[in-house]
Order: sequence, then C-alpha cells, then structure tokens
Amino acid sequence: MNKAMQKFLCDQLDPNPQLWEKRIYKATDCGAWIKLEENAITFGSIVEGSNYDVTPVQVAWPFTREEFWDALELVERAANRIWLETHGCDECAERWGWVDEYGFVLEGCDGITPVHPDCTTCYGQGVVI
Repeated sequence: MNKAMQKFLCDQLDPNPQLWEKRIYKATDCGAWIKLEENAITFGSIVEGSNYDVTPVQVAWPFTREEFWDALELVERAANRIWLETHGCDECAERWGWVDEYGFVLEGCDGITPVHPDCTTCYGQGVVI
C-alpha cells in the first residue's frame, strides 16, 4: 500500500495498522471486512446465518474521507437488506402467510423467511439463525 493511503488509514482508523481490520469489524453492525491493496481498499461482509455475502465494494486511491466511509456504508446497507430478507422468525413466517411470493414454504428461522416489519416477536429486527 502506498504511504499516502497508509497515513490516511492511520488517521481514520488507528495509528496501529494491525488494528485496522478489527476497527472496521467493530465499527459495523454487519462485521465488515477490509482488504488492503497497493492503491485500493475493498470492503465486504458475510451475512451470518444465510448463504449470502455482500458484493464487495472497492474504492481506489486517491479517495476522500467521505468516499471511504460511504463505501463502508454501502456494505452495511447491503448486509442489512440481506439480513431482513432471510432472518424472519416463526411469527414473521405466519404474518407472511407461510408462503413467499415464489411459492416457497416459510418456516421461520429457516434462512429464507423475510423479516415482517410488524412482528411482535422479533420487533421487525429478525433473529439469529
């Protein structure tokens, strides 16, 4: 990685480069990862309890502080969307009528039940599966 990008990351995350991955992981609800390259950074995330990963987002150097954090926010939003599409509980399945728009049977906590926004069990947040 070039020195200018390294200084930027020291300023944004931590002076200790060994802590950068931890800082990104802890700073996000989705537990995002960061991959450092010579002139770019790539962010991504695995959505636990599903068979889905977030499509990685890359920013090429030089980038601004805003572009850096916006790229990470894109990953966070994509992970949240996947979570809401796959982490519905039993009540969510019941509220959806036990069948999705494609005819798949929803059982709740099954990795395909969407979260129902009016669910009183998971409060529209989904459950860990």
